[in-house]
Amino acid sequence: MPGSMKRRFPEVLRGFVEAYQRGLAGMGAHSPAWEAGVFDDRLREQLEARCDLIQLLRVRSFLDYRRKGLVAARKDDLDSSRREFRRAEESLQSLRESEARLLCESLYCAALAYLHYRCEQPERSRELVHRALAIDSELEIGLGAGALYGHRFQLVQNLVHVEARYGDPESATRIGLAMLDQLEGKPNAAPTPHPWSPSDPDQVPVELRRALANQIVFELAAIHLRSHARGAETRRYAEHIATCRARDEVLAVESHDWLRFASAVETADLADAVDLANGYLQRGPGDSPALWYCVVLQCAERLPEHDSEAARSAASAIQCDRATWLHAPSILRGPAR
Repeated sequence: MPGSMKRRFPEVLRGFVEAYQRGLAGMGAHSPAWEAGVFDDRLREQLEARCDLIQLLRVRSFLDYRRKGLVAARKDDLDSSRREFRRAEESLQSLRESEARLLCESLYCAALAYLHYRCEQPERSRELVHRALAIDSELEIGLGAGALYGHRFQLVQNLVHVEARYGDPESATRIGLAMLDQLEGKPNAAPTPHPWSPSDPDQVPVELRRALANQIVFELAAIHLRSHARGAETRRYAEHIATCRARDEVLAVESHDWLRFASAVETADLADAVDLANGYLQRGPGDSPALWYCVVLQCAERLPEHDSEAARSAASAIQCDRATWLHAPSILRGPAR
C-alpha cells in the first residue's frame, strides 16, 4: 500500500465510522416516502367502483384468497399457498367478463408468479408476469396510465428479481435501468416488449416517481453487491447518468448519486473508496435507507484490504449490526430469497 494512502486511511476510516453511526442513530426518525400497498389500494378502488353488489362480494372473496396465497408463499408454506390460489382462481372464474375481471386476472397472474418464483420455476414466473403486463396494457385504454403505472412498475420489479436469482444478472440490470429510463420519461424507453409511453410517468405524482426510482435502483444495488461482473454493470450506470436530462436529475437525486458512487468506487483505491462512501453517508439515509445501507456494505466489504485492527473491527461491527438495521430490506439483513 502506498505511503500516502497509509497516512490517509486512518482519518477517512474514522470519518466513515462516524457517519455510519450518526446515520444509524437517526434512522428511527425515518418514515418511508411510500408504501408498496398504495398501488394495491388504488387498484382495489378501481375494482370496487366497477362492480355491482354481487360482483363486489366475489371480487372481495378473490382478493382475500389471493392475499392468503401470497402470505403463505412468503412464509414458504407452499402447499397452503397453492390451495389459496386455487380458491382465488375459482372466485376469478365466477366473475362475468368485464374490466373488473381483467384487472383481477392481472392481479392473479402477478401473485401466482411469486408462488412459482418461490417454487424455483422461473420460466412459469416470467410467463405470468408478462401475461399480467399484457393485460395491464389492454386495460390502460379504459382506465388510464395513472391507474396502472404502479402495478406495471411492480411487475417489472418482479422480472428483475427473477432474472437476478435464476437468470442473467446482466439482463436484470438492463431491465432495471430501462425502467429507470421509463420513469424519467426518456423516449423509446421500454423495460419490456409491451407498450410504454414517455408520458406515462407524468400520470404519477413526482414524489412517488422519485420513490420508485430509488426502489428500482435499490434492486440494482442488491444485484451489484452479489455480482462478479461489476465492471459491466458500472459501465451501464455511467451510460445512464451520461444520457440523463437535467429534469430527471432532480427527479432521481438519490438514485443517481448511488449510480455515481458505484461507478466511482469500483476503480478507486481503498482510501478513496472509503472517502467516497463517507461523502455519501454524511447526508444521512434520506428517502432511501436501503441505498444508504448498500453503500455501507460496499465499503465494509473492502475494509479488510487494509491490514489493521481498526479496519477489521469496523467491518466486523457492520456485519454484526446488519440483523438489527432499521428500515433495511430483508435481503440486506440476511440471505436473499
